[in-house]
Amino acid sequence: MTKRRKSIVGGLIAVLAVCSGLIYAAGKSHRRGTVLPAECTVGEVYVLLGAPDPAAICTATDTWSLHGGSVTHDSLAVGIVTGSSGTTFIIGSYEFGLSDNDFNPSVNFGSANVAHGSRFFLVQAAGAGGGDTTVRVTGTSILGAVSTPADTEDLIVSDAAAAGTYYSTLKRWNGELTISQLSGPDLLMNFGLATWYDRGATDFTLTSLAAQAFGGANDSGFDLQILKHSALGWTYVPAGEPLPAAPGASSLSDMTPNHEVANGKEWSWDRPSLNIIVAGASGEGLIARAVTTTNNTIAHGTVLATLVPQ
Repeated sequence: MTKRRKSIVGGLIAVLAVCSGLIYAAGKSHRRGTVLPAECTVGEVYVLLGAPDPAAICTATDTWSLHGGSVTHDSLAVGIVTGSSGTTFIIGSYEFGLSDNDFNPSVNFGSANVAHGSRFFLVQAAGAGGGDTTVRVTGTSILGAVSTPADTEDLIVSDAAAAGTYYSTLKRWNGELTISQLSGPDLLMNFGLATWYDRGATDFTLTSLAAQAFGGANDSGFDLQILKHSALGWTYVPAGEPLPAAPGASSLSDMTPNHEVANGKEWSWDRPSLNIIVAGASGEGLIARAVTTTNNTIAHGTVLATLVPQ
């Protein structure tokens, strides 16, 4: 039997609000005027008054890019009510199989009757010669309000591909899945379920974020991470869980040694100059997670992010 790891640790309340028009980010107003400044920092937004393309974003040092229409601001409010130490997914999630498998015989994965709405994915070991391997996913697919029981989707894993190559179903799934080798040689693979925020399957750039929280316990190892989910940067781990690409932003990395959470104290993290480009229309997205080393680290908190449509 394949063991499963719980994706979310503790209680979680999340609210996602999308506002159109030019907005305020990280508690600061955008600069504005009739002429673009000569200098800018990556992720900065400028309002061109009276211009047909009113939104400009700094995409490289001292380089502006004009955007017609509006800049979108996604406000994510997160409250951790209870929870033990570990990983709490704030938006999106990963659930990994605890060890690799060749799916011969088949294994069950996921949680029965749970509406997780996830895509199933594989991260392969290097092929040994002998042809491609086809893995079949069987379960209840979900598309909007339509559920299709006993649906299937096949993933063809290339014998010629390098270790760490990522494959994902196009379909999303609810409930427990059956994963089986349909044809080809036995090939070990890491596997799991993934959900992510893709802004309605559209392309966008994460340009800034600000987080504020109130400590519920002392935690010297707390880390708030923003990950870009994509097919790139995965590492196959023999007899273990796959490793996704390193976080695109990390509070611990930014603020060490002054990164800790203290019981009863305010905690904050501000990243005004991000440039995380997400091809949401091509299966990429954002995942946010909080890593804690004590119970009930954050009593309540808020994350604000600025997303610019591409």
